[in-house]
Amino acid sequence: MIADGYTGRKGKGGFYRLLRDGGAKTKQVVDLTTGTYRAVRKPALASLDAAKQGGPGALLMAQDRGGAYARDVLGRTLAYAIGLVPEVAEDIEAADRAMRLGYNWKYGPFELVDRIGPLNLISLLQGLGIVVPPLLQTAAAGGGFYRDADSRREALQPDGSYRPVTRPDGVLALDDIKRHGARVDGNGSASLWDLGDGVLCLEVHTKLNVLDGDVMALIGRTIARVPQHHVALVIYTDASNFSAGANLGLGLFAANLAMWDELERQIALGQQTYRALRHAPFPVVAATAGLALGGGCELAMAADAVQAHAETYMGLVEAGAGIVPA
Repeated sequence: MIADGYTGRKGKGGFYRLLRDGGAKTKQVVDLTTGTYRAVRKPALASLDAAKQGGPGALLMAQDRGGAYARDVLGRTLAYAIGLVPEVAEDIEAADRAMRLGYNWKYGPFELVDRIGPLNLISLLQGLGIVVPPLLQTAAAGGGFYRDADSRREALQPDGSYRPVTRPDGVLALDDIKRHGARVDGNGSASLWDLGDGVLCLEVHTKLNVLDGDVMALIGRTIARVPQHHVALVIYTDASNFSAGANLGLGLFAANLAMWDELERQIALGQQTYRALRHAPFPVVAATAGLALGGGCELAMAADAVQAHAETYMGLVEAGAGIVPA
């Protein structure tokens, strides 16, 4: 390719190239069989579909080339990570936290092993001819690298014992609160949790934490509840995104059916709910991270204060969707 002048974007193209025909652009890729360019095709792998439905375990069990690739890469990666304890870190939770924060993994390697199943990973490594780390054998015997005991999360130690996972001073994880079952109210889209000290936490848990009528309904009930039994409200989630905004699919559905009264009702409900939250007779703090877009941005702006994570992407993006902010 280099000899023929295919040196990348500055040359005639590279492994990929953009073919311009008038105003149209077509992304092409080199076909590794023929050596010529063809249009880019979305890969169709049964293993990817299995992963969407059943998670990493289903991906590794898939018998297509995607599953084989995942087993080879992930098996070696996890075996390597497990073998570094206690050489690099005796605290597996610290290693998981480093991979989540430093490399943007959704789950750390030890959390990932628990999702796959230690016994399943042992079988996988044996099939690949990879030496099984002793700590993985210990985790399999103990039921995993992490376990729940007396409403607390415990982590496996190199000596085979389990120790409660501790948080740094001043850090409160909603996941810890949930283990005590302190759900005060909720529905399929959002939950209200008791953090103690008279503070409630509103958590949205839809896909991408989009906001719908059920979320608004819970916010309304919460505004009425807090003055009676509590003193403050935090809006927060342990998920990757605070909120990607309103559920535009519901709005589009109403528009397609010319249900203009319903569309007006949805918009008015959002406006009334945000205004009630903004003027609530108690402190409201929004703790944002990830996406806080559109209605999610407005939700944070309706709070008295925002505790923003450095990785917060906030703004009113409705113009990009062709609509006016509520």
